[in-house]
Amino acid sequence: MIDKREFDNCYQDFKKELILEILEMTCAQIPGNIDALSQNIEDHAFGSLRWSANRLKGIGQAVYEADSYTLARNLEHTARRKINEIITISLHEFPKALKKLQQEFPHNNMWIKVNGNLMDFLSGIIGPLSEEHALKLEQLEKQSMAEDIPQIFSELKIAAALLLEELTEMKKEFTSG
Repeated sequence: MIDKREFDNCYQDFKKELILEILEMTCAQIPGNIDALSQNIEDHAFGSLRWSANRLKGIGQAVYEADSYTLARNLEHTARRKINEIITISLHEFPKALKKLQQEFPHNNMWIKVNGNLMDFLSGIIGPLSEEHALKLEQLEKQSMAEDIPQIFSELKIAAALLLEELTEMKKEFTSG
């Protein structure tokens, strides 16, 4: 639920037309972000999932809505943690790659450069993966994606739908008043 007092405090100096535009842009972004998250989960694209969750987190933060913000933040952190877990497990199979990654990412921030598919990320660093390694990585991604991400995403979809309803109602109030 939007904290209307905080929302009003933040946007009190804005013209009504600008607040309406902000509400309309926010309403327009929510379905696309939910679709992107769904596609990221289907594709096992943890890097993209993290960024899509981050965008939805920003929407919740901008309109002072705690539920979608918190769930999106949880999804973002879970995706980041999964990226690091999968890379760490995968690198035991690729000792040369581990050394190269440690030089490239001395502060263990590997997830920063993972923007999509982990297989593409690892292949870019160590070269083409063997079929066996690619299958192991794919199984690891599927297993990791199945653990807690679907539950968080399910709750986030509900929170985002409620947020969209609330924003739509606020738009009506602004246009009629």
